[in-house]
Amino acid sequence: MLLHERGIVSQDTLDISGSLTGRKNLYNHLEIMLKNAKKTVIMATNSERFSEKKDIFSGVFDVLAKKGVKIRVALKSDKNFKRPSDLNKIVETRATDVNTRFCVIDGKETLFMLFSNDEIHPSYDLGIWVVNPNLAKDLEDVFGNAWKSMAILN
Repeated sequence: MLLHERGIVSQDTLDISGSLTGRKNLYNHLEIMLKNAKKTVIMATNSERFSEKKDIFSGVFDVLAKKGVKIRVALKSDKNFKRPSDLNKIVETRATDVNTRFCVIDGKETLFMLFSNDEIHPSYDLGIWVVNPNLAKDLEDVFGNAWKSMAILN
């Protein structure tokens, strides 16, 4: 269909993007995003932040698994990292060399954390939230291609 026949739906940029300051605010927003997930959650983080997320979101992960939401996490882990056994049937984890922190929900919305774990005090951690299916889908595709070559964490 042509644009002049269908029209376009206008969205306020405040409804589709935002910045978040402080790790607590980032995790509060991430929790809202996770609770709204219907199909997929992909996440890239490091082992330290994953341990935090596991402690904070374990109940949410359980609910998502019961709803059939597929959760995949790429972890930049240190040598001493041990995958929590209680997540075996809930979260798929694989090792990556990339030190990045982001989450994509259902190929629609993305949360980027701008700093790695030791760069900044938790109060000053910063993230950008974007609702853009094109961006989210592209990130999912890149993640999916990289996922195939990542080692499984047991």
